[in-house]
Amino acid sequence: LMPWIGAVPAVIQHAFAGQEAGTAIANVLFGVVNPSGKLALSFPVKETDTWIQQQPQQYPGVLQDGFYQVEYSEELLVGYRWFDAKSIEPLFPFGFGLSYSTFAFDTLNVTGVVSSTSVTTVEFNVCNTAGPYGSEVAQLYISHPAAAGEPPRVLRAFKKVALGPDACQHVKFQLCSADVRIWTGNWAVVPGQY
Repeated sequence: LMPWIGAVPAVIQHAFAGQEAGTAIANVLFGVVNPSGKLALSFPVKETDTWIQQQPQQYPGVLQDGFYQVEYSEELLVGYRWFDAKSIEPLFPFGFGLSYSTFAFDTLNVTGVVSSTSVTTVEFNVCNTAGPYGSEVAQLYISHPAAAGEPPRVLRAFKKVALGPDACQHVKFQLCSADVRIWTGNWAVVPGQY
C-alpha cells in the first residue's frame, strides 16, 4: 500500500483537513506546534494483511438472487484486534503517532479486583522527558482469560495528557465489571486472570 515508505524521510498523515490545513501542516513542519495525534486505525504493510481479503464471502460478498451477501465472520477481529490475533505487524499500528517530545511511563501500580461491587485501579505517571510542550495519549488495554475467546487485547481506557518540558502527570484509570464482561447470551465476567 505504501511501497515508497522506505524512500522518504517522513510522512505526515492529516485527515479531515479543513480550510486551515495548510497552516496546520506548516506549523507542524516548522515546529510551531508539537504533533500529538494518534492513529485511529492501523495501516497494513500489504492488502492481504487485512481481514477483508481473507475469503470472498467477507469481501466483496457472494452474489445470491441478484444481491451480494456479505458474511461478517471476522466477528471481533477487526482493526488492531485482527493484527494482534494473527500476529501480523502493521506498517503503522492503531494508536501510533510521533512527537517532538519524548515521553516515559513509570510507577505502574495496579490494585483491587474487578467484581460487581468493586473496581481495579491502574495508576502510573506520564513524563515529558525531552523536548518542548507536547501531548501524549496513555492507553489501557486488557487481556481476557483464554476461555473467553476474546481478541488478545482490547482497549478499555485512554487519556490525553499535555505536558511541558520535564513535567509529569499522574494518570488513574478505574475498571469495573462492565469493562471486562463479554456477551455470551447474557453479559458475564469470565473467571480467570486478566
